[in-house]
Amino acid sequence: MIKLVPITDLYRGVIIIVDKYMDVNVIKCYFCYRFYILLSSCTLQIKQLFYQYSVVFQAVLPTPRGEVSVFYYKSKLSTFNFTISNIVKSSTYCYVCHEGEAHRGVNEIGSCVLRYLSTECDDQNVIFYSDNCAGQNKNKFMISLYLYAIAKLNIISITHKFLVVGHTQNEGDSAHSVIEKQIKKSLKSGPIYILSQYVTLIQIAKKTGTPFTVEQLSSDDIYDIKDISKNIGDNYTLNTNGEKVYWNNIRIVKVEKCHPGIIFYKNTYENDEFMKINVNMKKKGRRSSGIPYNIKLAYAEKPKITENKKRDLLSLCDSNHIPKVYHSFYKNL
Repeated sequence: MIKLVPITDLYRGVIIIVDKYMDVNVIKCYFCYRFYILLSSCTLQIKQLFYQYSVVFQAVLPTPRGEVSVFYYKSKLSTFNFTISNIVKSSTYCYVCHEGEAHRGVNEIGSCVLRYLSTECDDQNVIFYSDNCAGQNKNKFMISLYLYAIAKLNIISITHKFLVVGHTQNEGDSAHSVIEKQIKKSLKSGPIYILSQYVTLIQIAKKTGTPFTVEQLSSDDIYDIKDISKNIGDNYTLNTNGEKVYWNNIRIVKVEKCHPGIIFYKNTYENDEFMKINVNMKKKGRRSSGIPYNIKLAYAEKPKITENKKRDLLSLCDSNHIPKVYHSFYKNL
């Protein structure tokens, strides 16, 4: 048994299916109620129109990791897992790398998003959900990436909705919980020494439904996302009405293939009209060079870990707390 709940203020004329076992009356927060309804199981009509994704970084995974006392007193290698979850298809992609290959900034996030858009989002209206982190998600570099993607790829539109602070739990966080549970289970039988062990654990973490898809990235997979904004335009602070844009207040950002160089944005989640930013026109009236043809790599060579961290890791190798089979990995960092 299911009950049908029309949410005309979110998608006019579309019916969203809500599981009968979820008593929506117990959800006291209006925003949580609306967000639950929006992300509940969708009818075929919604699936054909919009593909919704949540994007989030997992907490840093330290390497090596285990119940070995000496590990607690040594600096460890950081492993990063960036997750994109397809809310409609209930599938998740995990992009994994360690700090000897890349960092944890907008270049890495943008490269993962671009990789996903180019392989999984052909001929789609894409909707992303994330928190409001200015350094990773809510900045001109990521929006420039979206403008680049719709110009270069077969994507109809990209919308990014920034969740209200305190209400940012999403499918990506659920995936991370499943992964962490699998990691803790594995640690009972022995430590984790290198990134490839994390990759295997992520692949087998989900016991039902579609397994997590894992891609291990290197520095050659990371693009200079910040460079895109320099080529597309420099106006991100004034809208077409001449009003100043306060990015901290923005709740929804949208770009469309039929409107190149235009950023549509809202400061609320209501059905207000979008305001516009034209990034192609500089403040003094000179035009930018437009969409760049080729994005350059972010790293000319692999980033180095700190000397203190490498010394600690090599000391674990010298004392054989890290098995010899893994010594070459740490020596080459």
